[in-house]
Parts: sequence; structure tokens; C-alpha cells
Amino acid sequence: MDQKQRNSLSPSKLTMIAALSIVIICGAVYHRVPFQDIANYDEVIWVGAVQQPGLGTLKQILTWDLTWGGTGSRQTGYYAPLPAVSIMVDLWLGRALGRTDSVLKITNLALHVLNSLAVLWLVRCLGFSIWISFTVASIFAVHPLQVSTVAWIAERKNLLLGLFLLAGLICYCRYRQTEKQGFYWAALVAYCLSLLSKPSAVAFGPCVIMTDLFVFDKRLTIRSLWRATPILILGVSWVVLVTATEGPIANAPPLWDRIMLFPLKVCFLLEKFIFPTGLTLIYPPLEVEAASILIWLPAVVFAILGFVLLVLHRFVPLWGVLWGVTFYILNLIPSSGIVPFAGMKELYVADHYQYLALIGAALVVALAANHIAARWSIDRAFYVKLVLTVTSVLAMGAASINLVPVWDNGETLWKDVIAKHPASGTAHYNYAHYLDDRGRLAEAAAHYRAAVAIDGDLYQAYNNLGIIMMKQGRLDAAAEYFGQAIDKNPRFGEPHLALAKIRFFQASYQQALEHCRQARLFGADCRPEQLENTIRAITNESKK
Repeated sequence: MDQKQRNSLSPSKLTMIAALSIVIICGAVYHRVPFQDIANYDEVIWVGAVQQPGLGTLKQILTWDLTWGGTGSRQTGYYAPLPAVSIMVDLWLGRALGRTDSVLKITNLALHVLNSLAVLWLVRCLGFSIWISFTVASIFAVHPLQVSTVAWIAERKNLLLGLFLLAGLICYCRYRQTEKQGFYWAALVAYCLSLLSKPSAVAFGPCVIMTDLFVFDKRLTIRSLWRATPILILGVSWVVLVTATEGPIANAPPLWDRIMLFPLKVCFLLEKFIFPTGLTLIYPPLEVEAASILIWLPAVVFAILGFVLLVLHRFVPLWGVLWGVTFYILNLIPSSGIVPFAGMKELYVADHYQYLALIGAALVVALAANHIAARWSIDRAFYVKLVLTVTSVLAMGAASINLVPVWDNGETLWKDVIAKHPASGTAHYNYAHYLDDRGRLAEAAAHYRAAVAIDGDLYQAYNNLGIIMMKQGRLDAAAEYFGQAIDKNPRFGEPHLALAKIRFFQASYQQALEHCRQARLFGADCRPEQLENTIRAITNESKK
């Protein structure tokens, strides 16, 4: 295709070609996803919580009063009803079609495709060329870091967050370009929907300000801050609500340590963006002493790089690079752990934290490639860009295709995590749960034991070990494990119920009755009055 032929294609046609190419690329990379099982973690938690679609469940979702399926545990964590509603709708549709797992997975994939197209549109709205927009959207679509978000039903919240936050940014860009007030209100609505999907959406307000600063105004203005004020007020209010619903997080590091760990975490995530090898669901924790130079060095390096970037910007305008770097950092802050969140112990760093942030890093890469290509003539530059884009997409697509099978089922997922992070108690516990459900009791018991050896606070693992011992007729061993579960969590009703059955079988009637009372007190289905009548009848019969 020569220069004349390329010029004959209008920008709208080129954009349509780019959009169609992204859809095809996503289909090629993630074609296996709709045929995978959902992970057992998703089944117990997200799917189990909304397994009865209907108005009753919808009310529970909106009031954040869900019960995890099969565990009896009540809803914990931040308020984010939209992902649960979408999963409930998927369950209704999936049961009607007889393909529940496929519908859940297809929805995830469809949302990722829409988000990839939204990235293409957003970068165009920011004023970049079609080639840069396509490169950024392609990297976003097929980077191996995105596989966990696409294949993991629990990350429906990330996908919905992405859809609405990107839509909000596009509407805001259109508002700045046209001054039509309707676009501003559409951006606010999209922002509200993104907050209902995941609290990380609070990054939207700062992103709006830096878009004015680096794209439209090229300086920080009072008017820009005034436009962002309703967004910022809504974000602060939402942070207060989320903090109130989630409650205190136990064992969180001190605030200063969490702040200083953030640059180290950014280094880790950047390394995974540039060299996406060894990707897995759970990584070893970043255990660095507060006094160590390793915790200070990344902060110093980033400060120096930031200073150098600002100095260079005075001689060569780097507005696009500044937008990309700032967007990357802003979208990592909500998952940084500076504000503690549930799950941060095991997921202090995770691939899906970069889902939206990756847009900023991809833009910097595309701008660097564009700068390199600009050294050649127009015709040669076109082919340089083509080679760079095709090579990067093929390399990342191949890596993602190799990574997707990890999510085929619970066994492939947790074996992968254990192989890469053997010291993960969560991985051993979830793999044991998967094996337990399939009757592979000896293997399950081994992994439950590994889980409690790593993390002694996993009281569910002790309880499940007790159940396995009961199935094998080893009542004394079962009683010991149930006792350990109660020691770790005295308000856990299930082991009390099991001990009531064991002590009754062993004719220790008073102990059985006491455990039955404790079981009912903590939510398990035991009836002390009925048990007491049974014990009285047995005692009277023995006296005869």
C-alpha cells in the first residue's frame, strides 16, 4: 500500500478497520475462554452468592446482605453491587440456555472486547493518531497481564469498572471538544456506574484533571478544578462509604510502610509489563524491611526520573508521555494498599491491578515507537510502525495464548499457583477444596495440611480436615481438627455441629449438648431441645 492509497482511506474507515482488527485479535487470543470451567473460588464466592436469581437476591445485592454459597458466611468487603447483578443475570440466562459457565465467561470476554474498543476511541479523542490509538488498544487487548481479568469471574468488577470509567473519560473528552453540557452529565453518570462496579474508580477525578492539564489546556486552571469538583466530592464520599462497609483490615502494615512500598510495587508491576514471564494469580509477598535500602531506592529512582522528565519537557513537549505516566500511576494507587483492603495479604501485587493502568504504559511505548519511526522517510516510517505493531501484538498474543489454559479449571489454576508460589496457603486451600469436592480425599487432606502449615489462621481448612477424617471413620482425629478450627475462630458454628454429632456418637451427651448450643448460637443448624429430648429418652431406656 503506497502513500496515495493510504491517503484514500478516510480516518473513519481506518478507525473501523482498526476496531475490526482488535475484535479479531481478541477472538484469536481468547477463543478458549468460553469453553473453560469457572474456578472453584468463583463458584463458591461470586456465583454461590447469587445462585438464586430474582428480586429477593437483587434486594440482598443492593443492601449488601449476601450469603456466600455453601459457606454460610455473610458478605464482607467493599460495596460494589453491579458485578453481582451482572453475574446474577448471567446465571439466569445460562440456566435458560443450559451453559452457565460459558455465559459467564463469554460476558467477561465481551466486556474486555468492548473495553479494548473504548481504549481505541479514548486515545483518538485525546488527539493521537490512528496508528498510536490502534497500538495502545492492541497492547491493552492482548497483553498477558490481561488474561486473569478476562478468565476470572471474580474480576467482573474490573471489567465493568473499565467499561464505565473509559466511557466517562470519552464523554469528558467530547465535552471539552464540543462544550456540550450533555457530555459532562454523561461522564458523571458513567462515573457513578464505575463506582458501583469497583471503588478503584475514584481515580477518575484525578484523571480528568490531568487530562485537562496535559491534553486540552496544557496548564492547570481554576476552571479545570471547578469542573472536577463534583467528581472529586463524589469520589471522597464514596471512599468514606467503602471504608465504612468494608470495616478495619487486620494485620495491615503501618501507613508509612504502605506508602514506601508503593514505588517498589510499581517496579514489580512494570517489570511484569515489560517482561511478562512467570505470571500467576498469587505472587509471593513483597517482604522488605522498612530500614532496607530496597524500600527507599525505588522511590529515589522514580523521583529522579520524574525530575528528568519534567526538565526534558521544557525543551521538547512531552504532553502525551506525561499523560501516560500519570494515568499509569493514578490507576495503580487504589490497589496500592496505602488504603488497606480485604485480600491485600495474598494479593498485595496482582496482574489485574494493571488492567486500566496498562493504557498509560502502552501509550508511552507507542509514543516511543512513533519517535523511532519518525527518523525515517514517510513511506519507510509506515513500514517501521507496521513491523513494530505486528511484532509486539504477535509476541504478546502468543504469550497470552500460552497462559489462557492455566484457567481451564480449578486444578490447572491452583497447580500453576503452587508451582510458582509454593508458600501460598490460599492456593493450597483452594486446590484442596477442589480435590475435596471431587472425592479425592487423600490429596485434599495433604493440601489442607500444607495450607494450615503455611497459614495457621485458615480455620476453614481445619474444619474441612475434620470432615475428611469423619468420612474416613477417624473420629478422634476429626474431633482434634474441629477443636483447632474452633480455637482459630470460636464463632464458627460448623465445627461445633460436627463435634456435637461425634460426642453424641461417643455417648458424651453433655459435651454433645453444649456443642449443639454453641452451633446454633453461631448460625449452624442444630436443635438443642430436640437433642436434649433424645438424650433423655436414651438415658431413661438405659435405666430400664
